[in-house]
Amino acid sequence: MNWQVAAIPAIPAISAAFLAVLGSSIPKKWIGTIASAAVLLSLLMGLSQYSAVMALGHIDFKAGAWLATHSFQAAWGLHLDSIAFAMVLLVTGFGFLITLYSIGYMADDAEPVRFFASLNLFVASMLILILADNLVLIFLGWEGVGLCSYLLIGHYWKDQGVPLAAYRAFFTNRIGDILFILGVFYLFRALGTFSISDLASAAPTIAGETKVLVGRGLLLLLGGAFAKSAQAPLHVWLPDAMAGPTPVSALIHAATMVTAGVYLCVRLMPLFTLFPEVRTVILLCALVTLIVGAVLAAVQFDIKKILAYSTLSNLALMFLAIASASSGAAMMHLFGHASFKALLFLGAGSIIASAHHEQDIRKLAGVLRKMPITRIAFWVGTVGATGLIPWLSAGFFSKELVLESLAHTEFQLAGMHFSGHVIKWIVLAMELLSVVYMVRLLAYLESDQAGEALHHGHIEEKSVTIKLVLALLIPIGPIFGIFSATEHFGSMGRGVYALITGRLGFPEGPTWSEFIPAALVGLMVAILIWVFFSNADKRESLLKKLSGLSLGQNGPLSRLFYFDDVYNSILLTPLRILGRVCSVVFESISAGFWI
Repeated sequence: MNWQVAAIPAIPAISAAFLAVLGSSIPKKWIGTIASAAVLLSLLMGLSQYSAVMALGHIDFKAGAWLATHSFQAAWGLHLDSIAFAMVLLVTGFGFLITLYSIGYMADDAEPVRFFASLNLFVASMLILILADNLVLIFLGWEGVGLCSYLLIGHYWKDQGVPLAAYRAFFTNRIGDILFILGVFYLFRALGTFSISDLASAAPTIAGETKVLVGRGLLLLLGGAFAKSAQAPLHVWLPDAMAGPTPVSALIHAATMVTAGVYLCVRLMPLFTLFPEVRTVILLCALVTLIVGAVLAAVQFDIKKILAYSTLSNLALMFLAIASASSGAAMMHLFGHASFKALLFLGAGSIIASAHHEQDIRKLAGVLRKMPITRIAFWVGTVGATGLIPWLSAGFFSKELVLESLAHTEFQLAGMHFSGHVIKWIVLAMELLSVVYMVRLLAYLESDQAGEALHHGHIEEKSVTIKLVLALLIPIGPIFGIFSATEHFGSMGRGVYALITGRLGFPEGPTWSEFIPAALVGLMVAILIWVFFSNADKRESLLKKLSGLSLGQNGPLSRLFYFDDVYNSILLTPLRILGRVCSVVFESISAGFWI
Protein backbone atom coordinates (compact mmCIF):
# COMPACT_ATOMS: atom_id res chain seq x y z
CA MET A 1 0.00 0.00 0.00
CA ASN A 2 3.09 2.24 -0.35
CA TRP A 3 3.05 3.26 3.28
CA GLN A 4 6.33 5.14 2.78
CA VAL A 5 4.47 7.85 0.87
CA ALA A 6 2.00 8.24 3.73
CA ALA A 7 4.90 8.39 6.19
CA ILE A 8 6.32 11.53 4.59
CA PRO A 9 3.63 13.86 6.05
CA ALA A 10 2.81 11.54 8.95
CA ILE A 11 6.22 11.77 10.65
CA PRO A 12 6.22 15.56 11.29
CA ALA A 13 2.49 15.37 12.12
CA ILE A 14 3.15 12.73 14.80
CA SER A 15 6.05 14.79 16.12
CA ALA A 16 3.80 17.86 16.33
CA ALA A 17 1.19 15.90 18.31
CA PHE A 18 3.86 14.40 20.57
CA LEU A 19 5.39 17.81 21.35
CA ALA A 20 1.99 19.40 21.89
CA VAL A 21 0.90 16.72 24.38
CA LEU A 22 4.15 15.76 26.13
CA GLY A 23 6.51 18.60 25.25
CA SER A 24 6.18 20.33 28.60
CA SER A 25 7.73 17.30 30.33
CA ILE A 26 10.70 17.13 27.93
CA PRO A 27 13.96 19.00 28.71
CA LYS A 28 13.99 22.26 26.76
CA LYS A 29 17.20 21.41 24.89
CA TRP A 30 15.56 18.32 23.35
CA ILE A 31 12.42 19.99 21.99
CA GLY A 32 14.06 21.55 18.93
CA THR A 33 16.15 18.42 18.38
CA ILE A 34 13.05 16.21 18.23
CA ALA A 35 11.32 18.62 15.83
CA SER A 36 14.39 18.78 13.57
CA ALA A 37 14.84 15.01 13.61
CA ALA A 38 11.22 14.51 12.54
CA VAL A 39 11.60 16.74 9.47
CA LEU A 40 14.96 15.14 8.62
CA LEU A 41 13.38 11.68 8.80
CA SER A 42 10.59 12.89 6.52
CA LEU A 43 13.24 14.18 4.07
CA LEU A 44 15.04 10.82 4.11
CA MET A 45 11.73 9.01 3.58
CA GLY A 46 11.08 11.21 0.56
CA LEU A 47 14.58 10.62 -0.86
CA SER A 48 14.08 6.87 -0.53
CA GLN A 49 11.27 7.08 -3.10
CA TYR A 50 13.44 8.60 -5.86
CA SER A 51 14.18 5.36 -7.71
CA ALA A 52 10.56 4.22 -7.61
CA VAL A 53 9.25 7.57 -8.87
CA MET A 54 11.77 7.66 -11.72
CA ALA A 55 11.04 4.04 -12.69
CA LEU A 56 7.25 4.04 -12.36
CA GLY A 57 6.44 7.70 -13.00
CA HIS A 58 4.35 7.96 -9.85
CA ILE A 59 3.49 6.16 -6.61
CA ASP A 60 -0.01 6.20 -5.12
CA PHE A 61 -1.23 5.61 -1.58
CA LYS A 62 -4.92 4.79 -1.15
CA ALA A 63 -6.66 4.30 2.19
CA GLY A 64 -10.29 4.22 1.09
CA ALA A 65 -12.97 6.88 1.22
CA TRP A 66 -12.39 9.82 3.53
CA LEU A 67 -15.57 11.80 2.87
CA ALA A 68 -18.48 10.12 1.11
CA THR A 69 -22.17 10.81 0.45
CA HIS A 70 -24.64 9.46 -2.08
CA SER A 71 -23.46 12.09 -4.58
CA PHE A 72 -19.70 12.42 -4.10
CA GLN A 73 -16.67 10.73 -2.63
CA ALA A 74 -13.22 12.00 -1.66
CA ALA A 75 -10.55 9.42 -0.92
CA TRP A 76 -7.67 9.59 1.49
CA GLY A 77 -5.23 9.30 -1.38
CA LEU A 78 -1.68 10.54 -1.93
CA HIS A 79 0.06 10.86 -5.29
CA LEU A 80 3.84 11.14 -5.56
CA ASP A 81 5.07 11.99 -9.04
CA SER A 82 8.08 13.96 -10.24
CA ILE A 83 6.67 17.43 -9.43
CA ALA A 84 5.40 16.33 -6.02
CA PHE A 85 8.72 14.61 -5.31
CA ALA A 86 10.66 17.82 -6.06
CA MET A 87 8.28 19.81 -3.85
CA VAL A 88 8.65 17.27 -1.03
CA LEU A 89 12.42 17.69 -1.16
CA LEU A 90 12.01 21.48 -1.15
CA VAL A 91 9.68 21.53 1.86
CA THR A 92 11.48 18.92 3.94
CA GLY A 93 14.98 20.09 2.97
CA PHE A 94 14.47 23.74 3.76
CA GLY A 95 12.07 22.78 6.57
CA PHE A 96 14.81 20.74 8.26
CA LEU A 97 17.43 23.49 7.94
CA ILE A 98 15.03 26.17 9.20
CA THR A 99 13.94 24.00 12.14
CA LEU A 100 17.58 23.32 13.00
CA TYR A 101 18.35 27.04 12.70
CA SER A 102 15.45 27.75 15.08
CA ILE A 103 17.15 25.81 17.88
CA GLY A 104 19.71 28.59 18.15
CA TYR A 105 17.45 31.48 17.20
CA MET A 106 14.70 30.56 19.70
CA ALA A 107 17.07 29.41 22.47
CA ASP A 108 15.75 32.02 24.91
CA ASP A 109 12.09 31.74 23.93
CA ALA A 110 9.59 31.21 26.72
CA GLU A 111 7.30 28.87 24.72
CA PRO A 112 9.48 26.50 22.68
CA VAL A 113 6.95 23.66 22.79
CA ARG A 114 4.26 25.72 21.08
CA PHE A 115 6.73 27.03 18.53
CA PHE A 116 8.33 23.73 17.48
CA ALA A 117 5.03 21.81 17.53
CA SER A 118 3.52 24.45 15.23
CA LEU A 119 6.60 24.33 12.99
CA ASN A 120 6.28 20.54 12.61
CA LEU A 121 2.56 20.84 11.92
CA PHE A 122 3.30 23.52 9.32
CA VAL A 123 5.62 21.17 7.42
CA ALA A 124 3.16 18.26 7.74
CA SER A 125 0.26 20.38 6.41
CA MET A 126 2.28 21.54 3.42
CA LEU A 127 3.27 17.95 2.63
CA ILE A 128 -0.38 16.86 2.70
CA LEU A 129 -1.21 19.72 0.34
CA ILE A 130 1.57 18.67 -2.05
CA LEU A 131 0.82 14.94 -2.03
CA ALA A 132 -3.00 15.05 -2.02
CA ASP A 133 -4.53 13.50 -5.11
CA ASN A 134 -7.84 15.35 -4.83
CA LEU A 135 -9.02 18.91 -4.13
CA VAL A 136 -10.79 18.03 -0.87
CA LEU A 137 -7.64 16.60 0.66
CA ILE A 138 -5.64 19.53 -0.73
CA PHE A 139 -8.04 21.76 1.19
CA LEU A 140 -7.15 19.94 4.42
CA GLY A 141 -3.49 20.82 3.92
CA TRP A 142 -4.54 24.27 2.69
CA GLU A 143 -6.33 24.96 5.98
CA GLY A 144 -3.48 23.43 7.95
CA VAL A 145 -0.88 25.84 6.57
CA GLY A 146 -3.32 28.71 7.15
CA LEU A 147 -3.78 27.72 10.79
CA CYS A 148 -0.04 27.25 11.37
CA SER A 149 0.81 30.59 9.78
CA TYR A 150 -1.64 32.23 12.19
CA LEU A 151 -0.10 30.44 15.18
CA LEU A 152 3.49 31.19 14.18
CA ILE A 153 3.00 34.79 13.01
CA GLY A 154 1.32 35.39 16.38
CA HIS A 155 3.97 33.54 18.39
CA TYR A 156 5.08 36.73 20.17
CA TRP A 157 1.44 37.36 21.07
CA LYS A 158 2.27 39.62 24.01
CA ASP A 159 4.06 42.15 21.78
CA GLN A 160 2.12 45.13 20.50
CA GLY A 161 0.71 44.69 17.01
CA VAL A 162 1.52 40.98 16.75
CA PRO A 163 -2.01 39.60 17.41
CA LEU A 164 -3.42 42.01 14.81
CA ALA A 165 -0.85 40.85 12.23
CA ALA A 166 -1.80 37.21 12.90
CA TYR A 167 -5.53 37.98 12.64
CA ARG A 168 -4.92 39.89 9.42
CA ALA A 169 -3.17 36.90 7.83
CA PHE A 170 -5.87 34.54 9.07
CA PHE A 171 -8.79 36.72 7.95
CA THR A 172 -7.36 37.46 4.50
CA ASN A 173 -6.77 33.77 3.91
CA ARG A 174 -10.30 32.94 5.05
CA ILE A 175 -11.59 35.13 2.21
CA GLY A 176 -9.46 33.11 -0.18
CA ASP A 177 -10.58 29.83 1.40
CA ILE A 178 -14.27 30.62 0.85
CA LEU A 179 -13.53 31.29 -2.81
CA PHE A 180 -11.46 28.08 -2.97
CA ILE A 181 -14.36 25.96 -1.63
CA LEU A 182 -16.81 27.50 -4.06
CA GLY A 183 -14.38 26.85 -6.91
CA VAL A 184 -14.00 23.21 -5.89
CA PHE A 185 -17.74 22.63 -5.99
CA TYR A 186 -18.09 24.41 -9.33
CA LEU A 187 -15.50 22.01 -10.77
CA PHE A 188 -17.26 19.05 -9.19
CA ARG A 189 -20.60 20.16 -10.60
CA ALA A 190 -19.05 20.49 -14.05
CA LEU A 191 -16.88 17.36 -14.16
CA GLY A 192 -18.16 15.15 -11.34
CA THR A 193 -14.77 14.54 -9.70
CA PHE A 194 -12.39 15.99 -7.13
CA SER A 195 -9.41 14.01 -8.43
CA ILE A 196 -6.55 16.14 -9.76
CA SER A 197 -5.57 13.57 -12.38
CA ASP A 198 -9.18 13.11 -13.52
CA LEU A 199 -9.66 16.86 -13.82
CA ALA A 200 -6.50 17.15 -15.92
CA SER A 201 -7.44 14.24 -18.18
CA ALA A 202 -10.95 15.66 -18.70
CA ALA A 203 -9.56 18.95 -20.07
CA PRO A 204 -9.62 17.98 -23.80
CA THR A 205 -13.32 17.04 -23.65
CA ILE A 206 -14.62 20.20 -21.95
CA ALA A 207 -17.12 22.20 -24.03
CA GLY A 208 -20.41 24.08 -23.89
CA GLU A 209 -22.10 24.66 -20.53
CA THR A 210 -19.48 22.51 -18.84
CA LYS A 211 -16.78 24.87 -20.02
CA VAL A 212 -18.63 27.86 -18.56
CA LEU A 213 -18.85 26.15 -15.16
CA VAL A 214 -15.19 25.14 -15.24
CA GLY A 215 -14.18 28.71 -16.10
CA ARG A 216 -16.13 30.05 -13.13
CA GLY A 217 -14.60 27.39 -10.90
CA LEU A 218 -11.09 28.32 -11.96
CA LEU A 219 -11.72 32.02 -11.30
CA LEU A 220 -12.94 31.17 -7.80
CA LEU A 221 -9.98 28.86 -7.17
CA LEU A 222 -7.73 31.76 -8.12
CA GLY A 223 -9.12 33.64 -5.12
CA GLY A 224 -7.72 30.92 -2.88
CA ALA A 225 -4.44 30.80 -4.77
CA PHE A 226 -4.04 34.59 -4.65
CA ALA A 227 -4.65 34.65 -0.89
CA LYS A 228 -2.13 31.92 -0.13
CA SER A 229 0.49 33.23 -2.57
CA ALA A 230 -0.12 36.90 -1.73
CA GLN A 231 -1.25 38.27 -5.08
CA ALA A 232 -3.15 41.54 -5.41
CA PRO A 233 -5.66 42.31 -4.10
CA LEU A 234 -5.21 39.62 -1.40
CA HIS A 235 -1.52 40.34 -0.80
CA VAL A 236 -1.92 42.69 2.16
CA TRP A 237 -1.23 40.10 4.87
CA LEU A 238 2.30 39.14 3.79
CA PRO A 239 4.30 42.22 4.96
CA ASP A 240 2.51 42.13 8.34
CA ALA A 241 3.47 38.46 8.69
CA MET A 242 6.98 39.71 9.49
CA ALA A 243 5.74 40.11 13.07
CA GLY A 244 6.52 36.42 13.62
CA PRO A 245 9.95 34.99 14.44
CA THR A 246 12.37 35.26 11.52
CA PRO A 247 12.67 31.46 10.96
CA VAL A 248 8.90 31.45 10.41
CA SER A 249 9.29 34.17 7.79
CA ALA A 250 11.92 32.06 6.05
CA LEU A 251 9.69 28.97 6.09
CA ILE A 252 6.63 30.86 4.81
CA HIS A 253 8.52 32.62 2.03
CA ALA A 254 10.86 29.88 0.87
CA ALA A 255 9.11 26.56 1.22
CA THR A 256 5.55 26.51 2.49
CA MET A 257 2.56 28.80 2.47
CA VAL A 258 3.25 31.26 -0.33
CA THR A 259 4.19 28.47 -2.75
CA ALA A 260 0.82 26.73 -2.23
CA GLY A 261 -1.15 28.88 -4.67
CA VAL A 262 1.49 28.54 -7.37
CA TYR A 263 1.58 24.76 -6.90
CA LEU A 264 -2.22 24.48 -7.13
CA CYS A 265 -2.28 26.40 -10.42
CA VAL A 266 0.53 24.25 -11.83
CA ARG A 267 -1.41 21.10 -10.96
CA LEU A 268 -4.49 22.46 -12.74
CA MET A 269 -2.58 23.88 -15.72
CA PRO A 270 -4.36 21.59 -18.25
CA LEU A 271 -7.57 23.41 -17.30
CA PHE A 272 -6.04 26.90 -17.23
CA THR A 273 -4.68 26.47 -20.77
CA LEU A 274 -8.28 26.25 -22.03
CA PHE A 275 -9.20 29.69 -20.67
CA PRO A 276 -7.06 32.55 -22.03
CA GLU A 277 -9.37 35.10 -20.38
CA VAL A 278 -8.76 33.54 -16.95
CA ARG A 279 -5.03 33.62 -17.59
CA THR A 280 -5.29 37.29 -18.53
CA VAL A 281 -6.89 37.93 -15.11
CA ILE A 282 -3.87 36.20 -13.57
CA LEU A 283 -1.61 38.39 -15.71
CA LEU A 284 -3.22 41.66 -14.60
CA CYS A 285 -3.22 40.77 -10.89
CA ALA A 286 0.37 39.53 -11.08
CA LEU A 287 1.48 42.72 -12.84
CA VAL A 288 -0.06 44.86 -10.10
CA THR A 289 1.62 42.69 -7.45
CA LEU A 290 4.96 42.86 -9.26
CA ILE A 291 4.91 46.66 -9.40
CA VAL A 292 3.56 47.16 -5.87
CA GLY A 293 6.09 44.75 -4.37
CA ALA A 294 9.09 46.20 -6.20
CA VAL A 295 8.22 49.84 -5.54
CA LEU A 296 7.42 49.35 -1.85
CA ALA A 297 10.55 47.22 -1.29
CA ALA A 298 12.61 50.14 -2.58
CA VAL A 299 11.30 52.54 0.10
CA GLN A 300 11.29 50.29 3.20
CA PHE A 301 13.83 50.52 6.03
CA ASP A 302 12.76 47.39 7.94
CA ILE A 303 15.09 44.59 6.79
CA LYS A 304 12.35 41.93 6.92
CA LYS A 305 9.77 44.05 5.11
CA ILE A 306 12.21 44.72 2.27
CA LEU A 307 12.53 40.95 1.84
CA ALA A 308 8.76 40.48 2.22
CA TYR A 309 7.94 42.92 -0.57
CA SER A 310 10.66 41.27 -2.63
CA THR A 311 8.77 38.00 -2.19
CA LEU A 312 5.61 39.64 -3.54
CA SER A 313 7.42 40.53 -6.75
CA ASN A 314 8.98 37.10 -7.14
CA LEU A 315 5.65 35.36 -6.57
CA ALA A 316 4.22 37.66 -9.23
CA LEU A 317 6.87 36.35 -11.64
CA MET A 318 5.64 32.80 -10.99
CA PHE A 319 2.05 33.83 -11.72
CA LEU A 320 3.14 35.65 -14.86
CA ALA A 321 4.60 32.34 -16.03
CA ILE A 322 1.29 30.63 -15.21
CA ALA A 323 -0.54 33.35 -17.16
CA SER A 324 1.72 32.42 -20.08
CA ALA A 325 0.71 28.75 -19.63
CA SER A 326 4.32 27.94 -18.73
CA SER A 327 4.09 25.87 -15.57
CA GLY A 328 7.73 24.85 -16.12
CA ALA A 329 8.98 28.42 -15.81
CA ALA A 330 6.77 28.95 -12.74
CA MET A 331 8.16 25.87 -11.00
CA MET A 332 11.76 26.68 -11.89
CA HIS A 333 11.45 30.16 -10.42
CA LEU A 334 9.70 28.75 -7.35
CA PHE A 335 12.83 26.69 -6.66
CA GLY A 336 15.24 29.45 -7.61
CA HIS A 337 13.43 31.89 -5.35
CA ALA A 338 13.48 29.43 -2.44
CA SER A 339 17.25 29.03 -2.87
CA PHE A 340 18.06 32.69 -2.30
CA LYS A 341 15.12 33.79 -0.15
CA ALA A 342 15.78 31.23 2.60
CA LEU A 343 19.39 32.42 2.72
CA LEU A 344 18.37 36.09 2.86
CA PHE A 345 15.77 35.63 5.60
CA LEU A 346 17.98 33.44 7.74
CA GLY A 347 20.86 35.87 7.18
CA ALA A 348 18.53 38.65 8.30
CA GLY A 349 17.62 36.57 11.34
CA SER A 350 21.30 36.20 12.23
CA ILE A 351 21.71 39.98 11.99
CA ILE A 352 18.60 40.67 14.07
CA ALA A 353 19.61 38.19 16.78
CA SER A 354 23.12 39.62 16.93
CA ALA A 355 22.01 43.27 16.84
CA HIS A 356 19.69 42.99 19.85
CA HIS A 357 16.55 42.57 17.69
CA GLU A 358 17.07 45.76 15.71
CA GLN A 359 15.49 45.64 12.22
CA ASP A 360 15.95 49.19 10.91
CA ILE A 361 18.70 49.06 8.26
CA ARG A 362 19.68 52.66 9.03
CA LYS A 363 20.67 51.51 12.51
CA LEU A 364 22.23 48.30 11.17
CA ALA A 365 24.68 50.14 8.91
CA GLY A 366 28.02 48.32 8.74
CA VAL A 367 26.84 45.33 10.75
CA LEU A 368 27.98 42.71 8.21
CA ARG A 369 31.59 43.74 8.78
CA LYS A 370 31.36 42.05 12.20
CA MET A 371 29.65 38.82 10.96
CA PRO A 372 31.82 36.81 8.52
CA ILE A 373 29.50 33.85 7.78
CA THR A 374 26.37 36.00 7.63
CA ARG A 375 28.25 38.40 5.37
CA ILE A 376 28.98 35.69 2.81
CA ALA A 377 25.40 34.42 3.10
CA PHE A 378 23.94 37.85 2.44
CA TRP A 379 26.21 38.49 -0.53
CA VAL A 380 25.30 35.12 -2.09
CA GLY A 381 21.60 35.70 -1.40
CA THR A 382 21.72 39.18 -2.92
CA VAL A 383 23.50 37.94 -6.04
CA GLY A 384 20.83 35.25 -6.35
CA ALA A 385 17.97 37.72 -5.90
CA THR A 386 19.26 40.26 -8.41
CA GLY A 387 19.73 37.57 -11.05
CA LEU A 388 22.55 39.43 -12.76
CA ILE A 389 25.23 36.76 -12.98
CA PRO A 390 24.71 33.49 -14.89
CA TRP A 391 25.42 30.34 -12.84
CA LEU A 392 26.17 32.22 -9.60
CA SER A 393 22.66 33.72 -9.38
CA ALA A 394 20.00 31.23 -8.30
CA GLY A 395 17.37 33.42 -9.94
CA PHE A 396 19.12 34.15 -13.24
CA PHE A 397 17.91 31.33 -15.45
CA SER A 398 14.53 30.95 -13.75
CA LYS A 399 13.75 34.65 -14.33
CA GLU A 400 14.89 34.35 -17.92
CA LEU A 401 12.49 31.44 -18.44
CA VAL A 402 9.62 33.62 -17.19
CA LEU A 403 10.62 36.43 -19.56
CA GLU A 404 10.87 33.99 -22.45
CA SER A 405 7.43 32.55 -21.73
CA LEU A 406 5.93 36.06 -21.72
CA ALA A 407 7.61 37.00 -25.01
CA HIS A 408 6.04 34.00 -26.76
CA THR A 409 2.48 34.54 -25.49
CA GLU A 410 -0.41 36.57 -26.84
CA PHE A 411 -3.00 37.55 -24.25
CA GLN A 412 -6.66 38.31 -24.81
CA LEU A 413 -9.49 39.82 -22.81
CA ALA A 414 -12.94 41.00 -23.90
CA GLY A 415 -12.06 40.40 -27.53
CA MET A 416 -8.83 42.42 -27.38
CA HIS A 417 -5.42 40.89 -28.06
CA PHE A 418 -2.04 42.16 -26.91
CA SER A 419 1.49 40.82 -27.12
CA GLY A 420 3.47 39.51 -24.19
CA HIS A 421 6.47 41.53 -25.45
CA VAL A 422 4.95 44.63 -23.83
CA ILE A 423 4.61 42.78 -20.53
CA LYS A 424 8.18 41.55 -20.85
CA TRP A 425 9.51 45.13 -20.92
CA ILE A 426 7.47 46.05 -17.84
CA VAL A 427 8.90 43.01 -16.04
CA LEU A 428 12.43 43.97 -17.10
CA ALA A 429 11.92 47.46 -15.63
CA MET A 430 10.73 45.97 -12.34
CA GLU A 431 13.69 43.58 -12.32
CA LEU A 432 15.99 46.60 -12.55
CA LEU A 433 14.14 47.99 -9.55
CA SER A 434 14.81 44.71 -7.72
CA VAL A 435 18.53 45.34 -8.33
CA VAL A 436 18.05 48.77 -6.75
CA TYR A 437 16.39 47.60 -3.53
CA MET A 438 18.57 44.53 -3.01
CA VAL A 439 21.87 46.39 -3.60
CA ARG A 440 20.55 49.25 -1.44
CA LEU A 441 19.92 46.79 1.39
CA LEU A 442 23.36 45.19 1.04
CA ALA A 443 25.06 48.62 0.82
CA TYR A 444 23.45 49.72 4.09
CA LEU A 445 24.64 46.57 5.85
CA GLU A 446 28.16 47.07 4.42
CA SER A 447 28.21 50.84 5.05
CA ASP A 448 31.50 52.58 5.86
CA GLN A 449 29.86 54.29 8.84
CA ALA A 450 28.62 52.21 11.78
CA GLY A 451 24.95 52.48 12.71
CA GLU A 452 23.48 52.72 16.19
CA ALA A 453 23.31 48.95 16.61
CA LEU A 454 27.12 48.72 16.56
CA HIS A 455 27.45 51.49 19.13
CA HIS A 456 24.93 50.00 21.58
CA GLY A 457 26.56 46.64 22.14
CA HIS A 458 28.98 43.99 20.96
CA ILE A 459 27.96 42.41 17.63
CA GLU A 460 28.81 38.79 16.91
CA GLU A 461 27.13 35.83 15.25
CA LYS A 462 25.01 33.85 17.67
CA SER A 463 24.66 30.10 18.08
CA VAL A 464 26.41 27.20 16.39
CA THR A 465 23.19 26.08 14.68
CA ILE A 466 22.64 29.49 13.06
CA LYS A 467 26.18 29.55 11.64
CA LEU A 468 25.97 25.89 10.59
CA VAL A 469 22.69 26.33 8.69
CA LEU A 470 23.92 29.48 6.94
CA ALA A 471 27.10 27.67 5.91
CA LEU A 472 25.03 24.78 4.52
CA LEU A 473 22.72 27.13 2.61
CA ILE A 474 25.44 29.28 1.03
CA PRO A 475 26.32 26.82 -1.79
CA ILE A 476 22.69 25.93 -2.59
CA GLY A 477 21.99 29.11 -4.59
CA PRO A 478 25.04 28.84 -6.89
CA ILE A 479 24.48 25.08 -7.26
CA PHE A 480 20.91 25.70 -8.41
CA GLY A 481 22.19 28.47 -10.66
CA ILE A 482 24.65 26.08 -12.32
CA PHE A 483 22.19 23.19 -12.67
CA SER A 484 19.39 25.38 -14.04
CA ALA A 485 21.52 26.63 -16.97
CA THR A 486 19.65 26.74 -20.28
CA GLU A 487 20.83 25.67 -23.74
CA HIS A 488 23.07 28.61 -24.62
CA PHE A 489 24.78 28.57 -21.21
CA GLY A 490 25.70 24.90 -21.04
CA SER A 491 22.27 23.20 -20.86
CA MET A 492 23.04 21.70 -17.45
CA GLY A 493 19.47 22.44 -16.39
CA ARG A 494 17.91 19.75 -18.57
CA GLY A 495 17.76 17.15 -15.78
CA VAL A 496 16.66 19.63 -13.09
CA TYR A 497 13.94 20.97 -15.38
CA ALA A 498 12.67 17.46 -16.07
CA LEU A 499 12.57 16.61 -12.36
CA ILE A 500 10.92 19.84 -11.17
CA THR A 501 8.39 20.12 -13.98
CA GLY A 502 7.84 16.48 -14.92
CA ARG A 503 8.63 17.32 -18.55
CA LEU A 504 11.41 16.19 -20.86
CA GLY A 505 11.36 19.25 -23.14
CA PHE A 506 13.70 22.07 -22.17
CA PRO A 507 13.39 25.74 -23.23
CA GLU A 508 16.32 27.31 -25.02
CA GLY A 509 16.44 30.36 -22.76
CA PRO A 510 18.30 33.58 -23.60
CA THR A 511 21.24 33.83 -25.95
CA TRP A 512 24.43 35.66 -25.04
CA SER A 513 23.48 38.52 -27.37
CA GLU A 514 20.14 38.93 -25.56
CA PHE A 515 21.71 38.67 -22.12
CA ILE A 516 24.69 41.02 -22.38
CA PRO A 517 22.85 44.38 -22.94
CA ALA A 518 20.43 43.78 -20.06
CA ALA A 519 23.25 42.55 -17.81
CA LEU A 520 25.37 45.61 -18.51
CA VAL A 521 22.49 47.94 -17.66
CA GLY A 522 21.79 45.95 -14.48
CA LEU A 523 25.44 46.03 -13.41
CA MET A 524 25.65 49.78 -14.03
CA VAL A 525 22.56 50.32 -11.87
CA ALA A 526 24.00 48.07 -9.15
CA ILE A 527 27.30 49.98 -9.13
CA LEU A 528 25.54 53.36 -8.91
CA ILE A 529 23.33 52.25 -6.03
CA TRP A 530 26.34 50.77 -4.23
CA VAL A 531 28.36 53.98 -4.62
CA PHE A 532 25.58 56.14 -3.19
CA PHE A 533 24.29 53.89 -0.40
CA SER A 534 27.51 52.36 0.97
CA ASN A 535 28.87 55.85 1.72
CA ALA A 536 27.04 57.60 4.56
CA ASP A 537 27.47 61.16 3.26
CA LYS A 538 26.35 60.38 -0.30
CA ARG A 539 23.48 58.30 1.05
CA GLU A 540 22.09 61.08 3.24
CA SER A 541 22.41 63.61 0.43
CA LEU A 542 20.52 61.33 -1.96
CA LEU A 543 17.81 60.51 0.58
CA LYS A 544 17.12 64.21 1.16
CA LYS A 545 16.62 64.71 -2.57
CA LEU A 546 14.28 61.70 -2.77
CA SER A 547 12.32 62.48 0.39
CA GLY A 548 9.49 64.19 -1.52
CA LEU A 549 8.66 61.11 -3.61
CA SER A 550 6.36 59.67 -0.96
CA LEU A 551 4.03 62.69 -1.40
CA GLY A 552 3.45 62.94 2.35
CA GLN A 553 1.39 60.78 4.69
CA ASN A 554 -1.43 60.38 2.18
CA GLY A 555 0.78 59.59 -0.80
CA PRO A 556 0.57 56.16 -2.51
CA LEU A 557 3.85 54.95 -0.99
CA SER A 558 2.94 55.98 2.55
CA ARG A 559 -0.56 54.49 2.16
CA LEU A 560 0.76 51.28 0.52
CA PHE A 561 -1.10 52.08 -2.70
CA TYR A 562 -4.39 52.46 -0.78
CA PHE A 563 -5.27 48.75 -0.63
CA ASP A 564 -5.86 48.93 3.12
CA ASP A 565 -8.03 52.03 2.70
CA VAL A 566 -10.20 50.27 0.13
CA TYR A 567 -10.59 47.21 2.37
CA ASN A 568 -11.49 49.44 5.29
CA SER A 569 -14.20 51.18 3.24
CA ILE A 570 -15.82 48.23 1.50
CA LEU A 571 -15.35 45.49 4.09
CA LEU A 572 -14.35 46.52 7.61
CA THR A 573 -16.62 49.55 8.01
CA PRO A 574 -19.78 47.65 6.93
CA LEU A 575 -18.81 44.78 9.24
CA ARG A 576 -18.36 47.18 12.17
CA ILE A 577 -21.77 48.74 11.49
CA LEU A 578 -23.37 45.29 11.22
CA GLY A 579 -21.68 44.29 14.48
CA ARG A 580 -23.04 47.30 16.32
CA VAL A 581 -26.55 46.72 14.95
CA CYS A 582 -26.47 43.05 15.97
CA SER A 583 -25.16 44.00 19.40
CA VAL A 584 -28.03 46.44 19.98
CA VAL A 585 -30.62 43.94 18.71
CA PHE A 586 -29.33 41.05 20.81
CA GLU A 587 -29.01 43.22 23.92
CA SER A 588 -32.59 44.40 23.46
CA ILE A 589 -33.84 40.82 22.98
CA SER A 590 -31.84 39.67 26.00
CA ALA A 591 -33.15 42.50 28.18
CA GLY A 592 -36.77 41.76 27.13
CA PHE A 593 -36.28 38.03 27.82
CA TRP A 594 -35.04 38.55 31.38
CA ILE A 595 -37.78 41.10 32.16
